This record gives sequence, structure tokens and C-alpha cells, in this order.
Amino acid sequence: MCPTERREEKFNSVPTIIKESKEQTSRWSKAQLHPQQVELAMNVGDIQYLDFTYLFISSGTSLTHDLPENVDLKIFSSCGGDNLLTEISRCSGIFNGVTVKFYARFHLKSCPEKSSDWEKSYKLTLSQGDVLDIDLKMFCSCSCDKFSTDGICRNDKKTFLDINPCAEKNSCSECLQDSACNWCSDSKFSYFDGSPLPRCNNDNFFTSDLCNGNGKVDPPRALTGSEDCSTCNHTCSGGICEEHKQDLLDLNMCVSQLTCGDCMKEDGCAWCPQTDGAPRCNLVSKWIVGNEKRNDPNKHECQEDLYVDRSTISTDKIEFLQNSDYIYEDSPMPDMTDNTVEITMKEGQSYNLELLLKINLDHRNFEEHQKFDEVKLMMKSRDEKSLSYVKLKYDYVCKGRKCTNDDIVKNLDELSFSASIELTECPERGINEPIYVLACNEYGESYPYGL
Repeated sequence: MCPTERREEKFNSVPTIIKESKEQTSRWSKAQLHPQQVELAMNVGDIQYLDFTYLFISSGTSLTHDLPENVDLKIFSSCGGDNLLTEISRCSGIFNGVTVKFYARFHLKSCPEKSSDWEKSYKLTLSQGDVLDIDLKMFCSCSCDKFSTDGICRNDKKTFLDINPCAEKNSCSECLQDSACNWCSDSKFSYFDGSPLPRCNNDNFFTSDLCNGNGKVDPPRALTGSEDCSTCNHTCSGGICEEHKQDLLDLNMCVSQLTCGDCMKEDGCAWCPQTDGAPRCNLVSKWIVGNEKRNDPNKHECQEDLYVDRSTISTDKIEFLQNSDYIYEDSPMPDMTDNTVEITMKEGQSYNLELLLKINLDHRNFEEHQKFDEVKLMMKSRDEKSLSYVKLKYDYVCKGRKCTNDDIVKNLDELSFSASIELTECPERGINEPIYVLACNEYGESYPYGL
């Protein structure tokens, strides 16, 4: 029997909505496409379905996409009529103001040859200019297929180093003295789960494709004894030129970060402006702090003040303020002292938050047989651009458990959202306006249930 912790689990998910819709810029504007961005995690052979809607203003639209050949996409709709669902690539003759529902069927037939394509973003484009962004993750490699694990990934019991012997080398110059090897100097080089990879890899091994093209050092011939990676033609300058395998085993991505800003984005890292020769960015646990003993060979002393993560979240649970008013960009927002979460965020880190919506069936937008997943979350802000830097993901929770198809709103006293908020990119001028999270249906974001 295989121990639970040794089992390789495939993806087991449904499409996740990353962004529900475009932001309304005035009381008259209307978001036409719902949702705006989704994430799909698929195994080979999987079929997943995604429902999306489009509010027609002109009478017709065509749908195109840039998905690769190994992904089969079929779109079905009745185009707003009473006919049965049929496969379509265009709907026409639709009256202004009519919302049409579409059903997209995704089938992952195989894995792409290049591992760099195993996680990639694609677009489903409507001819009026609206775009549904699709972040596609494909299960094409097991988590045991890494240097930092002792798991067996093959029936012949060959290890990671058996099939990728270049990974034993510790420096760029040593790596490139073998014509079968290449070196990755890119500070962002990692496995799909974010764990560090050996920087020297065999040319035909899948991890080589995960290196950013600008950081890959791969000369047409092996370096001679008098050559190294400091030469102009095959240099690792400006990147990472050597590594310590213990850092890989410790899952230490900190030592690959070349600036204080990049260091602060990584979880558990601290930056030292002046060291005794150690990497300036390292795990907090690798630095001598306060009155700690200085005879630990695995720790380093920072000779100036240490920069550490200062991100905070004021609460991890908050209830929606019940709402019955019309909300648009120019309308005054209510005082929400008790409904405010203050977050100091760093790029790339998710902050978990439970959002609780009390069900008020007297609200104009609640319907008799409304299902739980017809209640959507969306973000609004007077600074519309700031929303492009923040990603909101959420799952539904009904009566303390994951919601099922049997859950309808009228049978619930409250609906919870297990949410995570992530700063995807640092804006140059910061985020100075509050960001509001609205609970609404897909047609009535101007009359939210709560905010």
C-alpha cells in the first residue's frame, strides 16, 4: 500500500473565476462579458465546462481563440433563441440588451512537447473586442520529478540525477564544460510549484525548457579548461553563476533573488545590505538575529539592519455590509469602519480571508430558486487601474462545508466565501484608493447584495 504522503495527486478541480468582469466606469456603462478571467487546471483526457454570458449591444459576435492544438475547444449556445444548444462560432441577429449564455467545452488531449507550455495563458476573443483570459495549467509532470525529493518517479527506479546527470554540477563554468549541459542564470528559474531547480540540466531534459530564454547559457560546444562563464559570448553575468545543493534541499529560493525588492516578494526571505560574503538575500532562519550565538556555521551575520517581510492583514474574517442602493463610480460610498480590512501586501503572496454574506431575501436581486453560484464577487475602486494589480479568488461555503448543486439561496441563512487576495504586480504609485468587494448577481452589479 502506498502511504498517503507519497501518492501523486492529479488535478481535481473545476474552472476558477479569477476576475468576474470589467469595471464599470460610469452609471451608464455595463460589463458585457462574464467572467473576464478564469483558471483551468487539467489532466490529460480531462473535459471541463465553463459557462459564460455576453450582453449584446451590437447584433452579432464571432468567437475565436488561440489555444494550442492539444486543447480541443467547442462552444455551444442557442444564441438567445428557443432552439436546442448547438456548436457555434458566431451568434447574429441578437436584439440590443439581450444577454446570451454560452457553454465552453475544453478537452486536454495531450501535453505540449515543450514544458514551458505546460502553464500558459490564452485568450477567447469576441469580435467586439471583449476577451476572456484563460490561465491553463496542465498536469504533465509529477512532483517527485525534482532534485529536492527522494520519491521514485519511474518503474526502473532511476533517480532525478540518473536521467539528468548535469544537475550534479554546481557552477556555470563547470556545467558548460560538458556539451550535453546548459546553465540557467535567471533568478526566477523554478519548478511549477515554485520550488528551486538545479541550474545545470541536460539539453534534452524537460527542466531546460523552464528557463527564461534570456537566462539560458548554452554554447554550441563545450568550454575548454581556459574558458569560463565570464566571457562575453557565454556569460552568466547579471544572473546566478553558482549554487549550493543544500539550498535546493531546503527549498531556499531566497538566494536566487538579486535585488532587495525581489527578495521581499519571496516568502520567508530577508535582505541584508552588507554581509560577510554570504548571499544578501536568504531565509530569515539563516540570519543571526539579536543575541543569538555566532558560532553556528549555517547562519550568517548581517552587518547592517536586516530588511524583513512587513506584510500584515488586520482580520481574516469579515461580514458584508447589507446594501440596497445603486452603486456606480461617482456615487458616495458609505462609511464602512466595521467592514474594512487593512492589508499590507507584498507581490505574489496570497492573503486568506473569509467573507460572510447574510441572506436577505427581500433584496430586489435575490430570486426564488437562485443557486449559490449565481452570487458572484467582484471588485470596484475609484482608481480603476489599481484593480489590474489585485487578483481575487474564492470558493463557496454553505453551512460550514463546500457548497453542492443542491444548495439554493433561499435555504441558506448565510453564504460564505473562502477568498484569497493577491498583489500580482507592484504599482509604481501604490494603491491609494480603497478597493471594495461586492457580492452581486451577474446581471446586477449596480445593485449589490452587500459590500
